Amino acid sequence: GMSRRGVGNFCHSLAEENSIQAEIQIRPITVHGEEVQGTDTRWNQRGSNLQRQLSLQEAYWSREVSISSARASVMVYDDVNKRWIPSGSSSGLSKVQLYHHLVHNTFRVVGRKLQDHEIVINCAILRGLKYNQATVTFHQWRDNNQVYGLNFSSKDDADAFAKAMQQALD
Repeated sequence: GMSRRGVGNFCHSLAEENSIQAEIQIRPITVHGEEVQGTDTRWNQRGSNLQRQLSLQEAYWSREVSISSARASVMVYDDVNKRWIPSGSSSGLSKVQLYHHLVHNTFRVVGRKLQDHEIVINCAILRGLKYNQATVTFHQWRDNNQVYGLNFSSKDDADAFAKAMQQALD
C-alpha cells in the first residue's frame, strides 16, 4: 500500500507529504534567480529544527518550474479488488503539474485537489518509465508497486501533458 517505503519507491506517502509540505508554496523561479544562501535568519541556531528543515525544503523546491499543467482526476489501481480508485481522501478534479528541477535535471508529477488542495500525487518520473496513453483522456504508468492513472478533463489537456511527459522521459 501507500505506506510501504521500499528503496525503489520514489513516491512519498500522501500523509507524510501533506504534513511536511502543505504550507510550502511551490513557486516557479527564473533560471537566473538569486542563489539561496545560508544567510536566511531561519538558518541560525536559535531557529527550531522544523524551521530549518522547512528552509532547506524551500531552497530545494524553489529550483523547480512547472513545464505542464492539466486538470485530471488522479486514480490509483487497487490490485486486490482489480479496480481504479481515487487517490487521496475523496474523488474530484486535481491540478496536475509536471515539475522540472533545474539544478538536478529531475522531474516529478504533483497533483493537488482543486477543492481542498490535498496532495493526491507526488511522484518522481524516472527515465525508462513507460507512460501509457490507454485512451485519449486516460493515461497511466507504474511506479514500484503502485499504478497511477490520470483521467483528464479534456483531450487537449491529455495531449499537452503526454507531450511534456515524453520530453521528460527522452
